[in-house]
Order: sequence, then C-alpha cells, then structure tokens
Amino acid sequence: MDPDDVIALVERAGLRGRGGAGQSTALKMAATRTNAANGGAYVVANAYDGDPGSPLSRTLVARNVELVRAGMAIAAHAVGAETAYLYLHPEATEARAAADGAAGSG
Repeated sequence: MDPDDVIALVERAGLRGRGGAGQSTALKMAATRTNAANGGAYVVANAYDGDPGSPLSRTLVARNVELVRAGMAIAAHAVGAETAYLYLHPEATEARAAADGAAGSG
C-alpha cells in the first residue's frame, strides 16, 4: 500500500496510542511523515513498562513479538522511516529474548 493509504486506513480504524493521552495514531503518523521530508524519521515502540508491577508491554512483546515487529514495519513504511527501535525495560528478559530472536529471523 501507498504510505498515505496506510495512514488513511489507520485513521478510519480509529487507532489511538496506548498512553494516557490516547492521541490519534494516524495524526502522529502524518506529522512524522511530513517532518521526515526535512530529515528522516524513526519508529520507536515504547515497551518500557515504567509503572511498577505492570508488565503489559513486555508481555505483549514476549507473547506476540511477530505482531509487534509487523506493526513497527507498517509504521516505518507509513512514515518513511528506515530505522525502528524497540525500547524495553532492562528486566524484560523474556521480551528481549523474543525480540532478539525476531530481529535475527530476517
């Protein structure tokens, strides 16, 4: 799909960020794509789980790493990024092992 079509699809789906502000993902993608024209873009998946006792993100990565990877690839395509980062808590050893395995699989 064309990157603009991906962003339009995300907008129609009503996808929102998982953070407290719940910002529109399509709006963030469109802004990043616009800014990328002036320099470059990166995708950052924040799976740090800063709240004590709330391992939601690391569990998601450990159990569904291929879906997380696919989502990051789709986001990178939509915004024009060539680099993506997965940010994990140092104690998220199971998630890190899953992510390392996915990164090595091509």
